[in-house]
Amino acid sequence: MRVWPGRTYPLGATWDGMGVNFALFSENATNVELCLLDSVNAQTESQRIVLPEKDEEVWHAYLPDLRPGQLYGYRIHGPYQLQRGHRFNAHKVVLDPCAKSIGRDLRWDDALYGYRHGTGNDADFDESDSAPFTRRWLASTNLSSAGVMTAHRGHRGMRPWSTKSTLRVSPASIRWCRKTCAELMPGWPRRQPSATCAISE
Repeated sequence: MRVWPGRTYPLGATWDGMGVNFALFSENATNVELCLLDSVNAQTESQRIVLPEKDEEVWHAYLPDLRPGQLYGYRIHGPYQLQRGHRFNAHKVVLDPCAKSIGRDLRWDDALYGYRHGTGNDADFDESDSAPFTRRWLASTNLSSAGVMTAHRGHRGMRPWSTKSTLRVSPASIRWCRKTCAELMPGWPRRQPSATCAISE
């Protein structure tokens, strides 16, 4: 699995037409692992990928080999210091607060607690793995406007921000870009066409 630095914006898992950018805000985390799951019934992740970059409290990576529909979650490393409000527990697969789609609902179990449930003491750190029970999130087919512009730069034959290759423009890619812009930005292309889509004319 190729892992490139990616970028801090937009937050969440964003497909840009060529790969998926992952960006997660955490001010106090010491490490962030992206967990990729093969199916909604998988008991644990098939891969853990350490997000290689952190800028302005945002951890990020770009995976050019992923496609929309990939199930994922995060394991966040950091302090478990209740007096300071920190409850990091990397034994738990946690949600992406900016996820665009849910791939599976929660399956309730005590392993979902960060502490040992039933002891009456939430300082009692729990090491049971929550992966079999937690929700899974999907890398969505929805593009942000930033993702659209990235895809357009690629289709235009310019260098995309995250790759050294160039892509040739085709009638099919032009139709795709126009359709995507129209879905994401109501009123396109009549409103500021040159600002929203580089190939709108």
